[in-house]
Amino acid sequence: MRYYAKTVLGIFALVCLAFLAGTLNETAAKTAAHPPEVETVQVEEPDFPPAQTLLYEEPEPTVEPEPSIPIYDIPLSPELQEYTYNRCEALGLVAPGVDYQTVLALMSKESGYTADAVSGTGDYGIMQINTVNHEWLREELGITDFLDAEQSIDAGTEMLARLSEKYSDPHKVLMAYNMGEGGASKLWAQGITSSEYSRDIMARRAEIIEGVVVCGSD
Repeated sequence: MRYYAKTVLGIFALVCLAFLAGTLNETAAKTAAHPPEVETVQVEEPDFPPAQTLLYEEPEPTVEPEPSIPIYDIPLSPELQEYTYNRCEALGLVAPGVDYQTVLALMSKESGYTADAVSGTGDYGIMQINTVNHEWLREELGITDFLDAEQSIDAGTEMLARLSEKYSDPHKVLMAYNMGEGGASKLWAQGITSSEYSRDIMARRAEIIEGVVVCGSD
């Protein structure tokens, strides 16, 4: 009897297992034929700014423009005008005192821009340097030829620079250049602070400035 019961239970277990296996196979077949729908979720990427490549660049050095040199419509070569300008700049001959244009006007008055001009009173060269000044100019500036245009300009501008250190009024500087400090001081003592000579040079200066033809030099 016990054997029979065990047999029945075994058979029942086998049937249950067979049923369960069939059910699983059927479910698997349905799943394979109709896979479950999977919901796709789109994830938005964060909006990052585009990457930038930062490169360090050396700043270009600032080049200061060279000062322009006015070249005037006068019977003096551009080369000598430039030479005169540079001498005036080096010696501090600038407006409102005696300046580059004043020196050009003085040359016009003294020699008409003639480098080898010699006067009856012993004045030499384009700036008419009197013989009374030759010795010290030779010693201090090494002047060897007062009829050489550049050396005459060296001598004349040096004299004007020294007078400009003493007198701020360009008329007084020109008077002292023309007649010496002793002669000019006598007039200043009388209240005369300009002369026909100084006024003529300042008038020529104004005319020269109106005749500028080139700014800068080649």
